[in-house]
Amino acid sequence: MSIYTYETKKDTRSGFGAGMEFLSLTNPKVVALCADLIGSLKLEPFIKNCPERFFQTGIAEANMIGIAAGLSIGGYIPFATTFANFGTGILFAFLFVLDKQHWLKMKSYVFDLIGFASVFLIFYFYKPQYVWYNNIIFNLAVFTMMVSAFKGKLFNYFHTRPWVYIIGGMCYSIYLLHYAFFHFLVPYTSKIQFGM
Repeated sequence: MSIYTYETKKDTRSGFGAGMEFLSLTNPKVVALCADLIGSLKLEPFIKNCPERFFQTGIAEANMIGIAAGLSIGGYIPFATTFANFGTGILFAFLFVLDKQHWLKMKSYVFDLIGFASVFLIFYFYKPQYVWYNNIIFNLAVFTMMVSAFKGKLFNYFHTRPWVYIIGGMCYSIYLLHYAFFHFLVPYTSKIQFGM
């Protein structure tokens, strides 16, 4: 196993892009798939080195995951790249569309409480460039908020209103609106301190 040394401080996506560039030159089995985020995920060097091993799926994360599964069966090593919220959100959209699962049909106010707590955690832990556990708690909070959108009585009611899904669908309305809420509320919630 290779050991890499720290050279310069980089944001995560630049490090990911550099790793993908390295793999494009060293492993012919590695393929990259992207859901319209080439620039954001720094995949340009990979595409330049081996365009035949790059697949742009557009805003179709579910299809991208299916293509990646097929490529892995064919002996390739796929890297299906998207933002965490989009990747998990599309899985919930699948469950919503199928709606044959018993657990989706049962709604509870408990999930509304979890959803409200998740919203608070999302705003409190939305601090890019902070410690690693902020990212973990933030993504878990987004995940539990999405679960609440399906399982909570109030959250589900809100997310199934015509004015919400017209904005962009149940899952995508969350994606389209959350940054506006963050930029409005983070200056206030980031001042809240817990503990000593």
